Amino acid sequence: MYGNVVEAKSTLLPYSLSEFSNILNDRMKYFNTNGDYDKMNNVKGEIDQVKDIMVKRVLERGERIELLVDKTDHLSQSALTFQRRAKKVKRSFWWSNMRLAVILVFLLILLAYIGTSYFCGFDFDKCMNK
Repeated sequence: MYGNVVEAKSTLLPYSLSEFSNILNDRMKYFNTNGDYDKMNNVKGEIDQVKDIMVKRVLERGERIELLVDKTDHLSQSALTFQRRAKKVKRSFWWSNMRLAVILVFLLILLAYIGTSYFCGFDFDKCMNK
């Protein structure tokens, strides 16, 4: 139909490509109205949409990871603060238990003294003479 390119160059006259103009016009109509070409464009468009969605998801994931890192740092700091306060409370209870133990020991000694004083007298004369 088109022949050899070398031969065509030597025989071309101005405006002698009207046959090609008709073919070009037919191809333009075909691609403008053909559903297959539109399907290809639709597929390309869907691929672009999927790319956009994936990029958005990756960015959202990055933001969520940053948020998670911030929360982890805050939790770590809170845990250290909790640990320090727990040690202070533990020491406070230990000292209060020690005070209670000392008071109880003092009361037991006092009760023992009062008990022996009741039976032996306050100067222990009754128990020393026996």
